[in-house]
Amino acid sequence: MAIGYGIGLLLTKLIKKIVRVKIDEKYSKPANFLLLTAWIILPIIYFSLAGQWQGDVRKLVSLPPIDRTYSLRIAVLAIVSGFLLLGLSRSIRALTRKIIKLAEKRLPHRTSSFVGVIAVVLFFVLFFNVLLTPLFVGISNNTFSNVNSTTDTEVTKPTSELRSGGPGSLVSWESLGRQGRNFSGGGPSKKDIEKFSGKKAIEPIRVYVGLKTKDTIKERAELAVKELERTKAFERKILVIANTTGSGWLESQATDSIEYMYGGDSAIAAIQYSYLPSWIAFLTEINSSTDAGKAIFDAIYQKWSSMDELNRPTLVTYGLSLGAFSGQAAFDKVEDIAKIDGALFVGPPSDSKMWRNLVESRDKGSREILPVYNQGRTVRFASNANQIQQNQSGWEHPRVIYLQHATDAVIWWNYELLYRKPDWLKEKHGPDVSPRMGWHPVVTFWQVTVDQMLSTNVPSGYGHNYGNVMVASWAAIAKPQDWTVQDTLRLQKLIDGYSIE
Repeated sequence: MAIGYGIGLLLTKLIKKIVRVKIDEKYSKPANFLLLTAWIILPIIYFSLAGQWQGDVRKLVSLPPIDRTYSLRIAVLAIVSGFLLLGLSRSIRALTRKIIKLAEKRLPHRTSSFVGVIAVVLFFVLFFNVLLTPLFVGISNNTFSNVNSTTDTEVTKPTSELRSGGPGSLVSWESLGRQGRNFSGGGPSKKDIEKFSGKKAIEPIRVYVGLKTKDTIKERAELAVKELERTKAFERKILVIANTTGSGWLESQATDSIEYMYGGDSAIAAIQYSYLPSWIAFLTEINSSTDAGKAIFDAIYQKWSSMDELNRPTLVTYGLSLGAFSGQAAFDKVEDIAKIDGALFVGPPSDSKMWRNLVESRDKGSREILPVYNQGRTVRFASNANQIQQNQSGWEHPRVIYLQHATDAVIWWNYELLYRKPDWLKEKHGPDVSPRMGWHPVVTFWQVTVDQMLSTNVPSGYGHNYGNVMVASWAAIAKPQDWTVQDTLRLQKLIDGYSIE
């Protein structure tokens, strides 16, 4: 509402400068009345349509219908916030005019106008960069550092030497951080795995180095390797380099799946680079994310590559969301992943360099929401288990999987939405995207921006939730011997019972 009003006002002033036509008063009054009537009627129509559109979206992502007060609540919210923004804009304009008037006492009119505008712009640049941004970062750090120090009630310190923070660990339990303690103190036990498989299992290895354990990212990565050596992780069948999200979180559906699949004969290693939520970390600590991805990969790869090929574990890398952004940073191009045995990148942000290069270089005729790169020889994109399991012929090793939903706003958001229609809206829409969705300058950008904040408020299989396809993904990339499709279905049923963070 506020942006539309501002654009309309700007266009009106430009037109008046170009076309100098004075409207007779007998026409201007009826015209104003018609405009006012339209201003009242059109929002009512659009708020009603918004309710219908929202209903379509919820049906497509398997959510119950909205209640009858939805349109009214959205209308009130829009009008109140719109007028607040309008009031703020007018206050800025009044300030600019006041500065211009003060400048006119010493300068020519045109010069004073320029000085007034520049002064206000500089003021707000300094206000945001010097005062507001540091204040926001400071409050965020203070808030989430306190959260990072807490421990969830259901999490207890591990008694196994095979877990970071446990007996003999080089990493203290207290330094792991909240998400590190959740990871190290969670996951399936040997007994849980045996119950699922009906076979003898061993205790999985989980290595995690928290933000407070060591001062630098490089030191944390080196300590992670020492923890892997201490636990004899390089003697396991599979070793997963797990790249965390901003808060240090690792998706349990992904980590637990690999441990069940390998009968516990696995090791997972991760380091923490932030305790902030991913969207704040993306804005303030994006370099820490990429540095962490490079550091832990390089440290583990250096040790792993020096081992005898016949006696070293299968090595794969994994990341979800900002973790996928971090994990991809370890490679200059997709061909570099051939150094290891596979990669799983889930819901990567559109700023991910390697993901963007692959999508932009996709085979002719393939869609942006589900691209085909180099005929799918190494890299494949999927949104569900069927797409992964069907037609695996011609898929060479090592295999790379990108999981992406057509409804995942984290993937499709970028600043170009402000002024350019993306390919994913030019093409046939994804099956879970409303056919009514189109592209509108500025508007679509804000729609997708808000959608990011709500991208996990949908069932698994939509938005930014990928838990229901984890087992099929691991099975395609690095399944153990004798693993069957029936095993995949049975394990996925177990994983589907998990709650989503």
